[in-house]
Amino acid sequence: MPGAHFDASAGIPNCPALYRGERLLLSPPLGQVSFRNPAEPPPALAAAAALRTVSFFENAGSLQHGVSAYDAIGALDDLSLGRLQWNWKGGRGTLVTEFFAGLEPAVLAATRDADLASELMMLVRFSRGQAHVDDAGAVIAKWRAYIDRPSSVLADWLASVEVAAYQDVLIARRLEQAAILAETWMSERGYPPQTYPVVLALFTNFNVHTGLSANAGSLRGVWTPQLDRFLSSLGHDSERIMGFILDWMRSCEDANVTKKTDAFGAGAGVPGNVDIWSAPDFISSLSGMQVDLMAYVFLYATRSDTQWADFPKGYSQLDVLQRGGVIALGQGRALGVRFDWKEFLSPH
Repeated sequence: MPGAHFDASAGIPNCPALYRGERLLLSPPLGQVSFRNPAEPPPALAAAAALRTVSFFENAGSLQHGVSAYDAIGALDDLSLGRLQWNWKGGRGTLVTEFFAGLEPAVLAATRDADLASELMMLVRFSRGQAHVDDAGAVIAKWRAYIDRPSSVLADWLASVEVAAYQDVLIARRLEQAAILAETWMSERGYPPQTYPVVLALFTNFNVHTGLSANAGSLRGVWTPQLDRFLSSLGHDSERIMGFILDWMRSCEDANVTKKTDAFGAGAGVPGNVDIWSAPDFISSLSGMQVDLMAYVFLYATRSDTQWADFPKGYSQLDVLQRGGVIALGQGRALGVRFDWKEFLSPH
């Protein structure tokens, strides 16, 4: 790989796409992006499909289509709560910066359990810089006993009318950011209107999963000019583009970065998706829009974190690629099961 620049014509970069410990640079430099604000909110069916898809991933596959998992309690990043699995992450996650930071008294009062009320207030105080991380962490440690339990005082609070409505407000903000990204992308790429639902779902996924939002600093140096350079270097040939991405996936697998059994862990992701996505009939069935989106997903994934908690380097890049990839391509394996985008798009 010459220099520290990403050049597809020179061959695939070793997973996790680093050069001498640094991320490979994309060309040309990002420059200015003119984001477009949608004139109207996303159509209801497109918004619902996007949220069903993200909830499926965030709730580790336990979500049934059409069921809102407001009361979900999971183990991701120490502890995660609610429909979008706002997470603790050692006191630095969205549970602190987003979920508890905006809680109002009426939402806090949606429980009659005195102990839980005290614990909730501790998390609110910590999110506002008024309590020590150890005290807030003790609450999180206690709440871990509620993970995967069918019912608990915490789950009841999360599913209450007041807290579900509060979650909807936070979700709407995420969807608003995704809609700006989708509108801008659709305009710049010239996609037909019927492709909007999948583009919205992809950007909603990225907003929730990686924090992608409608500002240049959040794009991680990749948007349409960088995508065009990548596609051009491979002759805009679908087979070469998909082959390049699949070879990179195999290099991640060979580097033993998929040892953790998770959304796309060993046996659930790389082997299944490489098999599905490399089939000649599958590649020939892809539209130009699907290949375009998959190439963007790949480039964006290589910009993602290369060290996530105690996971091996490259794991999060591969996770970002596969989670976005099954949306872009419409099919694949996710969470140990076959993923079919049409199931999320159809109303329930």
